[in-house]
Amino acid sequence: MTRLICGIGAIVLLVACGEEASEVPEAPDPPQVQSEDGLRPPVDRPEDPIESEDPPVTEGIRTGDPVEVEDHELLNREWQFVEVGALPLDQLPAPPDLYLDGTDGSVAGSTGCNRLVGSFQLDEEGLTFSPAATTRMGCPDPASEVESAILDVLERTRSHRLIEGGLELLDEDEGVIARLASTT
Repeated sequence: MTRLICGIGAIVLLVACGEEASEVPEAPDPPQVQSEDGLRPPVDRPEDPIESEDPPVTEGIRTGDPVEVEDHELLNREWQFVEVGALPLDQLPAPPDLYLDGTDGSVAGSTGCNRLVGSFQLDEEGLTFSPAATTRMGCPDPASEVESAILDVLERTRSHRLIEGGLELLDEDEGVIARLASTT
């Protein structure tokens, strides 16, 4: 029987038939390039989309499925909720918002009272969010009602539609369950 045990910096191969374990040498560090944030791995750049007859695609967040580049307009920008049912978003201590990070599939934002974090999945099937974690400050009404509605919207989101200057989150029946405006 052979087992692989992965650890930081080395892989150890154990053979259960009485032979001694052998250690595989560390893999060399990947090449690094200088950026504004310090050193990072180099990024493979896709071909120039102008020279290609096919529409440019990029890998789906967390899935590897192809997604049209146009859909990525929703990533790496801040979105402010402007409509969640008939709830009074203008009466909150802070505007509820979301930031969808296209580099790691994380989502962060505010419910209008508490901060939220989680992850999302974007692929050809649509847009979905993992259950969000929030801070736990007590929120007076209407903030607590809005917070519950926003968390419900994230759970129910199955796809999205980009509209001029905004984003609509859609449920499984393609019904609009929230509208957001880009603030960046």
